[in-house]
Amino acid sequence: MKKRIAKLISIPLAALLMGCAGSAARLDTAPPASETSPVEAPTYPARVIEHKNSAAGEEIPVWFYLDYQDISRLPEFRGTYAFVFARVGPDLDRLVEWTRGFAANAKIAQRVAEEFVAIFEESSLEAKEAVKPYVEDAARVLADAEYAGTQRGDDYWVYQEAEDGQEKELGKHYLYRLLYTVPREQIYSAVEIAFRYAEAQRPPETKEATEALSDLLDFFEGQKQE
Repeated sequence: MKKRIAKLISIPLAALLMGCAGSAARLDTAPPASETSPVEAPTYPARVIEHKNSAAGEEIPVWFYLDYQDISRLPEFRGTYAFVFARVGPDLDRLVEWTRGFAANAKIAQRVAEEFVAIFEESSLEAKEAVKPYVEDAARVLADAEYAGTQRGDDYWVYQEAEDGQEKELGKHYLYRLLYTVPREQIYSAVEIAFRYAEAQRPPETKEATEALSDLLDFFEGQKQE
């Protein structure tokens, strides 16, 4: 579970969280002049023109250009999973509005639920169809979860000009990133609670169903230990 849920942070999660630190970013669409657009990663080649604290002579924070997995490895973020959400646009005020109305709890829960399902779908478990309803029920619980330990770590913007790739069409633009962290144990606990709920909703009625569910639980416990 650690290995896969740690992949939840880049921009969409489940994506979502989602690539490595040096990978090129992709935009869903080039945003109109008055709008903002989600972006998967900030690492496309770009010339920095200005950033949030440049007037004060400060540097861009270390985490800003890091892959989500690398953020979680920084000393100040150990023991957590990092979730980063980002948008680009030509208007900084519009991006600031986006940060103020950002529903972090809902977005994080959605990513956890989506990645939970992705883990199951990519597994080599036998009797997948037999246990799929349990996974779906558990995912619905996770999608509504709230993590009391969620912390808004930082937010930062950079004004830059993409020099290559699809993003070059943006011209000069702002990239705004929001960083949130959630204690790892809270995510593990949420998964366990979701499974208990799913099992209570659908008590297995046959030996085969009981064994299939047991294999599913063992599989996710094994993922947690990786």
